[in-house]
Amino acid sequence: MSKYFIITLPLAIISWCVVLKNQVSVGWCTALFAYIGTIFSILTICFLIVSISKKLIPKASPYKIFAISVSIIGVLTFLYAIYDIKTSTGLFAGLFGTVLLITVVPITLALLLIEFLIWIYNKKKENENGKK
Repeated sequence: MSKYFIITLPLAIISWCVVLKNQVSVGWCTALFAYIGTIFSILTICFLIVSISKKLIPKASPYKIFAISVSIIGVLTFLYAIYDIKTSTGLFAGLFGTVLLITVVPITLALLLIEFLIWIYNKKKENENGKK
């Protein structure tokens, strides 16, 4: 298993336990831990996919695998949110889809941007080490 997976899994579990413990009092702290829990949950899934893929295909780029898995999570979340907004009926019609669009989709985009910046930084560092 990836060391990052082993780090993010307990952090995701702890974050969601804090959210569930404080779900009665909705405040900024609960919302913050919900965002943190969502981030660590997505990271845990992606690092698990990266570690499994690296076992199956050792030459695969972990950056590419991570980017593909985050993209798939983001696209599927977006599609489900639109489906929920368009097809829901009743008092809270489309509320879950709206919450997904407001929270999960921006988080996946931010994770993709951060991963891209890390990839550029490491690529530049590899090029500098290779030229010397």
